[in-house]
Amino acid sequence: MRLSALARALRDGPAETLLDVGCGDGAITRWIDSLAICRSIIGIDPDKESIDDARRLTDSRRVSYRIRSTDTMDFPTRRFDVVLMSYVLHHMDDPVAGARRVAQVLRPGGRLIVREPLADGLSPPQIAARDLHHLKARIDRLRGIKHNETLASDAIRRVIERAGYRIVTEQIVCGSDGDTTDRAIEFALSYGGIGLGEAIERMRARVVEAIRCDGVEDQPEILLVATLRTHAERSDDPVERHGHERRDQDQCR
Repeated sequence: MRLSALARALRDGPAETLLDVGCGDGAITRWIDSLAICRSIIGIDPDKESIDDARRLTDSRRVSYRIRSTDTMDFPTRRFDVVLMSYVLHHMDDPVAGARRVAQVLRPGGRLIVREPLADGLSPPQIAARDLHHLKARIDRLRGIKHNETLASDAIRRVIERAGYRIVTEQIVCGSDGDTTDRAIEFALSYGGIGLGEAIERMRARVVEAIRCDGVEDQPEILLVATLRTHAERSDDPVERHGHERRDQDQCR
């Protein structure tokens, strides 16, 4: 369901050249390659271990990987038809600056596609999943890994608009990867090990109790497609800024 929505967005315009920002081990990169709509795909991630895994797991001449972040990109300007930021914004210290930097490598008329889990408008099982995600993020930060809490839908829209884009389409996508309550509890109890302090353990206990009471269901995600605003559009016109297409939202609650 979630990837089907992304596939439709990718096919809804030119996508011969694609940059996957924050590609991790390349799972989404390889899936995009399997669609056979891109001539060239480059995945970037600042983590060397993740890029090593991506290279090891990928067997395609169309796909390559580089150890880069949005701060250290060295691509020619106006190179890519599509820049994908999939579950990346909430890992950035300054998501507006990150989205603005990738604008430099988009071709004229190129598209920024953003996927982000939502922190608002959630049912109790989705709130439990969000809080589990936030527990993981807090533990990751203690370990020196950039991982912030997920954002509300309005905050995500503001990031994209402030970075100089015009949102063309927006969709809220639901569906679960099938994580069971037992697996979620096991993850909550084990992630990061022990000895992380009383505050973490209290948070861990609250998350586990919520999962036991309400169950768990993946957070819905927002899928945005945006293009760079022209000079004329950069005038702060509220009609222009908010006149994008909001496709029928799936019933997530």
